[in-house]
Amino acid sequence: MFLVVTDSQGAKDTVYTDINPNTSTITLNTNPQGLQITLDGQPFTAPITVSSVEGMLRAISATSPQTINTALTYNYSSWSQGGTQTQTIATPVNNVSYTANYTAALRSPENPTTTIQGLNYSYFQGTWSALPNFAALTPVSSGVVSTFDISPRSQNDNFGFRFTGYINVPASGVYTFYSSSDDGSKVYIGTTLVVNNDGLHANLEASGQIGLLAGKHAITVDFFEQAGAEVLSVSYLGPTLAKQIIPASALFVAPQTLTRNPVADAYVRGGNNANTNYGSSSRLYTKKGTNSNSYESYLRFDISAIPGNVSSAKLRLYSKISSTGVASIPVEVLNVSSNTWQESTINYTNKPIASGTALATVSITGTTSRYYDWDITQQVNALRNAGITSISLLVRNTVTSSGSSRIQINSKEAGSNKPILSIVSTSLRISDEESSEQIAVPLSGIPDFTVYPQPAHDYISLVVPEEYQSSILRIYDLNGKWVRSIQLEGSTEQQISIGDLEKGIYLFSIDNGSSILRKKVIIQ
Repeated sequence: MFLVVTDSQGAKDTVYTDINPNTSTITLNTNPQGLQITLDGQPFTAPITVSSVEGMLRAISATSPQTINTALTYNYSSWSQGGTQTQTIATPVNNVSYTANYTAALRSPENPTTTIQGLNYSYFQGTWSALPNFAALTPVSSGVVSTFDISPRSQNDNFGFRFTGYINVPASGVYTFYSSSDDGSKVYIGTTLVVNNDGLHANLEASGQIGLLAGKHAITVDFFEQAGAEVLSVSYLGPTLAKQIIPASALFVAPQTLTRNPVADAYVRGGNNANTNYGSSSRLYTKKGTNSNSYESYLRFDISAIPGNVSSAKLRLYSKISSTGVASIPVEVLNVSSNTWQESTINYTNKPIASGTALATVSITGTTSRYYDWDITQQVNALRNAGITSISLLVRNTVTSSGSSRIQINSKEAGSNKPILSIVSTSLRISDEESSEQIAVPLSGIPDFTVYPQPAHDYISLVVPEEYQSSILRIYDLNGKWVRSIQLEGSTEQQISIGDLEKGIYLFSIDNGSSILRKKVIIQ
């Protein structure tokens, strides 16, 4: 400031002095650090410290939402001093810090209803310098592995993998995912790219973060190898987890459900109609009676193209009772060993004979059509293990009904609601690490022993040949790790408690000292 003084004679003198305003330091931060805020309309990355004149008005604002590395989104929660998201503050006398608090947006899990441990994989061959669009390519092979395992390849260069499934995260919060790969890899949660480690490079780790609610989230990992070393590992870190390789126990797949309509179906009728063919009818009928009042139905399905292990097979028939005279009629399904009968020529006189006891029995009730299910899992697996590619079934009533009461079923010629064979299937690749040898688990060949039910829960029954009834049963998990050994009790049919085993796919191995029988088992 300048001061000019003039006396009575007109003489002047000038003096000056500095007048400095009082200032304070304002520090603006975010929780977590590193997010964007604005000061007087200008964006800054927190934390930021500025000097401001006491009493001066400053405009501060917390930017929201904010996405970090394309996968992790934060939403504004509050200011440490209170107030609205955008507000005006007066610079105080003393230094001050203001923090904008944020919360991570947490993705909702898919939480599929039915899962088993493992990951689906698709294996590709090709030469790439970056990850291709695997969805547009035809895989060389596919199946289920326990974790991100690239050993199902048939060559060490110029190949790729896509792994899909679900990862179970135990607690809600922010998770960091890592991929170490040579060459490129990417990690997706749902459709969101979390880790981008693409390109040609030596073994390199990259990471990314995403907010997840506890539960099972869809995960996809893509990987390719051009030349050099073949490396892929996937890790994670979370609120209750130290950084670690993602274990097999955290990875799941949903079993694949396939449906098949019959390749042939027809009903036959006794009495005066014994030589009549009804193969073109849009209805199938069953009735236990005498002479012309006896009806039975036959169906044949192609099971040759079903991949992997069958965990469930159900015959589904759209059925009803044709009249109100009977409230309920039990209907049984039996196996027919002959698959040579033809829909256009079968009749009551030349009908094939059913073998064995009923596979399943279900009671049909009421005169309103709906789907009824007969569980024939064990028979489908037995036929496939024996290399048989078709299954023929006889459907018939178990009790005699009088009058016009019979079961009416839609045939494959019906316009809708046709017969269905519903298959839940998984593929499996497994090894025996106890002996450090690869165990070949054939999907075809003569069946060694029977396991039921499949899937199993608390108990499982084994039916073994006589020469194995006093053998050792060894149980291995999907990784080939030995879980338990059990001395069989000297009977061809035995029940074993498995209630303490976790859900998943296991290998049951029975060794009588001269040979070993093996079978895959699903426990839910």
